[in-house]
Amino acid sequence: MGSGRSPEELGALQLKSPLAFVRVNMREPGTAIRIIACFAGAILVFGVHPALGAEKKNPWKAKISFGVEFDDNVNTSQTDNNSGQGDKAGIMEFSTSYKLIDEKKFGLEAGYDFFQSLYQDLDDFDLHSHSLSLFANGEVQGLDLNAYYGYSRTLLGRNDFLGLHNFQPSVGYSVTPQWYVTAGLNYQNKNFVTVNTRDANLYAALFDSFYFFNNAKSFVKVGYKIENENTRDSEFDYLGHYLNAEFKTPLDIILAKSILKLRYQYYFKDFRNITAEIGKERLDRRHTLRATFVAPLNDNLAVETDLKYIRALSSLEASDFVERVATVSLKLSY
Repeated sequence: MGSGRSPEELGALQLKSPLAFVRVNMREPGTAIRIIACFAGAILVFGVHPALGAEKKNPWKAKISFGVEFDDNVNTSQTDNNSGQGDKAGIMEFSTSYKLIDEKKFGLEAGYDFFQSLYQDLDDFDLHSHSLSLFANGEVQGLDLNAYYGYSRTLLGRNDFLGLHNFQPSVGYSVTPQWYVTAGLNYQNKNFVTVNTRDANLYAALFDSFYFFNNAKSFVKVGYKIENENTRDSEFDYLGHYLNAEFKTPLDIILAKSILKLRYQYYFKDFRNITAEIGKERLDRRHTLRATFVAPLNDNLAVETDLKYIRALSSLEASDFVERVATVSLKLSY
């Protein structure tokens, strides 16, 4: 939960949907796939409509996707809740944004995000979230200045779970036509409704370096983040270090306008106080590998396949696990 924006995309911001009625039927085999197929049929009809995306100056942008996710170890990492079981889920995401100001030297954009996951059996892990955000950007003497603020509210199962304030200012600079660097600060205020011992203030500094090639169609990114989280219960205070790497390129040789993304993240969290459950200070390390392939069907419609592998190493048993996730989604944007 949380984030910022990369140079190739100023934001992804997500609308409300009447998916709750399928919760009971999701437990019947095949129902999730049939529901997604119905949605996919509807979105396909709209996706081929010639009017969509035709107005390039339109200040509105919107994206919607429906997908199926297969997770072999469903968990909620924010509260160290690990089911140890696999399940499949229907996934819906919607984002819309509007450019309030769109000048050469200054821009202001408002957005709204929605996310919903509905598991077939493990419905206590269903996520339902709404987010509002503002993003401002400007240019001063060759520096790209950005500021992001977002507020999100998340339900876990059917219960109010988390309220999150997220503020991130950043600055970017083109060192050369191919090399772009960014630096930023991040503040988050977390309000856990049902487990308020996890309420926290998080402070972070982050640095990213992009190298563009192939006529700026491809890039390699490396990044580092350090974060300090102070929680209501000092048992969960930690200092964390994150290393990130990403590669993105078109794969026209396979399919016209298709895109491949490869990502890796390693993090190290050093908890500063004794964890009562294990009687010592906790240490977490995590490797995450992710591959995403986007295959466009037309200018507005695409099929996305996402594969993720997580190896979580922790002195706390509930946070020591292996997880594999595969997601296939149909995405419409205009």
